[in-house]
Amino acid sequence: MIEPLKSSDITQPSSTVTLNASTIAGHVAEYIEGKQLNAHQLVGIGTDGAAVMTEKNNGVVKKLQEFATTAIGIHCSAHRLQLASCQAANAVPFVKKFHTILRQLYDYYDNSAVRMAGLHAVQTALGEKVLKPIQPSSTRWLSIEMSTTRLKESYVSILVSLEREGEERGDVKAVGFFHLLSSYRFIATMLLLCDLLPHVSRLSKAFQAREFEYSQLKPLVTSTISTIQKMKSVDADNLQKLPQFITNLEKSDIVVKERADEKNI
Repeated sequence: MIEPLKSSDITQPSSTVTLNASTIAGHVAEYIEGKQLNAHQLVGIGTDGAAVMTEKNNGVVKKLQEFATTAIGIHCSAHRLQLASCQAANAVPFVKKFHTILRQLYDYYDNSAVRMAGLHAVQTALGEKVLKPIQPSSTRWLSIEMSTTRLKESYVSILVSLEREGEERGDVKAVGFFHLLSSYRFIATMLLLCDLLPHVSRLSKAFQAREFEYSQLKPLVTSTISTIQKMKSVDADNLQKLPQFITNLEKSDIVVKERADEKNI
């Protein structure tokens, strides 16, 4: 493992090392030389899309190509999928808002042992699994899949918990969360993402697998695109169950705010 911020000069503290293209390329070059590898046999350089890595005239890839002349710079496919997912999500205002709410809801419980204990007490009373919210990463948008799935699994208990926090403790923030989470639009978005994200995540994991048949990638990409396109005209499993999901909430005395304009996510 290469540590670009660690100085090779023992007299120079790590805090003074600048993480730029020259530093990164220099460490990689030292590693190749130290392992007695033939740089001319280096055929690919996989990176993210940061300018320090890919800048045409002075990036890490360009500097490594000065001695590894046959190497080709490759923008990591998993990272490109991540960027595409982020951009697609941010293009839909409420999906972007959904992510923000999810992150704030995690912080609401994670920052208070009392609230978390209250949530677990509600889950036990309702006969649900005792589960805690999962933090959605602020840099890896696809991590929202696990967070959204966990929210769906704990949805009723979280709403009951928020309602109790609002009524018994006068917690204004809990009241706000309750109204956001119990809206038709939020529920529909949650179920839609539970249908959509597992397919995108599976493709991302395939791109990152240590061992994967290259011949299987194209069919997987094609099938993922086809599945997502189909969702535009035919609701998938979770979204199909939206009416029943809301009916079950109403049976639990949870009123779903439904307005005509909320049905358009």
